[in-house]
Amino acid sequence: MTSQGIFVLWLVGLGYFSWIIQLTRQRKLYIGYAVLWIFWIVLGLLLITIPPLLDIVTQLLGAQFPVSALTLLAFALLFGMQIYVLSQLSILSRRVTMIAQSIALRELEQQNSASDTTYN
Repeated sequence: MTSQGIFVLWLVGLGYFSWIIQLTRQRKLYIGYAVLWIFWIVLGLLLITIPPLLDIVTQLLGAQFPVSALTLLAFALLFGMQIYVLSQLSILSRRVTMIAQSIALRELEQQNSASDTTYN
């Protein structure tokens, strides 16, 4: 990888890093997700900065070019993160449904008890 490419990727990585920190400080991003993203950013920056490490990863993945190996790793990372986030979203959706049903049942019980007292 050229030094210009490494420089651009470092700028992008530092931009993402600062964005993640900002979102975490504003409490718009859960700290667990922030730690995951920072880990992947640091790992990616190390891969592009240390050519022998990138060559090892390229050979392990069976890729012909380092860019192909990085693309495959990025795709696998994003796919895995998508599955994880969607599973968390599904859990939260079920919790919201259960809470909404619980509130609806309580309101129904309150209405029934109010109507029972008016007839007595």
